[in-house]
Amino acid sequence: MELKEFTVGELMSKSYIISENGNALIIDPGAEGEKLYNYLQENGLKLKYIINTHGHFDHIAANQ
Repeated sequence: MELKEFTVGELMSKSYIISENGNALIIDPGAEGEKLYNYLQENGLKLKYIINTHGHFDHIAANQ
């Protein structure tokens, strides 16, 4: 299992990708979704889940 931490957006929120066996989940995909999704593609990971710790915009902006 691997954990990758990202600092995203103007508010410097934390986002995380947890991956194992080619599958991944994102926790709080904040303002820079492209950064997170590029990481998934570059590492051959398939997004299975998105987890939001709460509904503030700086944590959910990239849910799409």
